[in-house]
Amino acid sequence: MKRKVRGSILIILGLLLAFSGAALYANYERQAALAEQNAEVLLTELSRTMEERRLKGIVTEAPEGQMPQILLEGHALIGILEAEEAGIRLPIIENWSYENLQYSPCRYSGTLEEGNLILLGHNYYRHLGNLGQLEAGDAVTFIDISGKSHAFQVAAAEVLKPTQVEELKSNPYPLAIFTCTDGGESRYVVYCEKNEGMGT
Repeated sequence: MKRKVRGSILIILGLLLAFSGAALYANYERQAALAEQNAEVLLTELSRTMEERRLKGIVTEAPEGQMPQILLEGHALIGILEAEEAGIRLPIIENWSYENLQYSPCRYSGTLEEGNLILLGHNYYRHLGNLGQLEAGDAVTFIDISGKSHAFQVAAAEVLKPTQVEELKSNPYPLAIFTCTDGGESRYVVYCEKNEGMGT
């Protein structure tokens, strides 16, 4: 009798775990779909606004330690990140927060001018989920809000622990992009060097 009771309890626990896992996955998929829609709206608006500003010759100065930005849909946007080999074309939000990351990747720290820009984003499929597909030599472009293209190429990649903040911030590359690994236990970082032969 005790074995039957114990077996029934184990079956119930197993079913509960399965249902919990399915619910968590469904929630993740909903968040990813919403984040994709949010990024698409911001990208469309940002692209249109950048072109209008370019035609009008509008130039925006940046406060110290920040980058020139455009306020759209309640978010300060600093440009567009492109990495064709990974299917990435996304707007970048100036200040990172967990709320902002539900819309698009964000600036974690640094600037283009200072040569230490670090970007981060969720590993949703349509955000930075394909970051790991980039290989050494692949092109990465950051288009600032003036429409100027800053050309980079992948130089290296590594996996860091969430606690290795100083290692991330002290990296010698002008551009670093990172996202969570599956499960969120580590951070996958792609380091980029300038591609002097490209850019406008």
